[in-house]
Amino acid sequence: PERWQKYRCLLLLETLQGEVAKYQSELQGLQLVAEEYRNWAEKLSINASCPESFGCPSMYSGCAPALVYSHPGELRELSRSRLRALELQQKIHLQKVFTEELLAEAESWSRSAPSSCLPLRAIYTQLCEGGDVFPVLVQDEG
Repeated sequence: PERWQKYRCLLLLETLQGEVAKYQSELQGLQLVAEEYRNWAEKLSINASCPESFGCPSMYSGCAPALVYSHPGELRELSRSRLRALELQQKIHLQKVFTEELLAEAESWSRSAPSSCLPLRAIYTQLCEGGDVFPVLVQDEG
């Protein structure tokens, strides 16, 4: 009975040592994360010891949200949508610039040479069709 008790104690000790090693490993990982958080907080001038600052509150825009994608196609679709949005923003900006500059140019052309349709055709193409298409039904009577 005494040997069995020592054997059980040794088994328990082995199990507990394994658990301690596992928890020490987790603790080291958490310490690394805490150190990264402290570095992040220092960059944003946040008091890292304040409990309100944990969890990346929305009032601090310096932390990037962690994104998790269920499928690579989801990430591709998001990238495609983001690029399409940037392209459309660029087109809107160009449209505004063309509208301001080309309309001023069209006014000066209409005063000097009212019979010329080529500049008006180019302006229409840029402003109304985004530079993609020009309607074929417009006739040049010049």
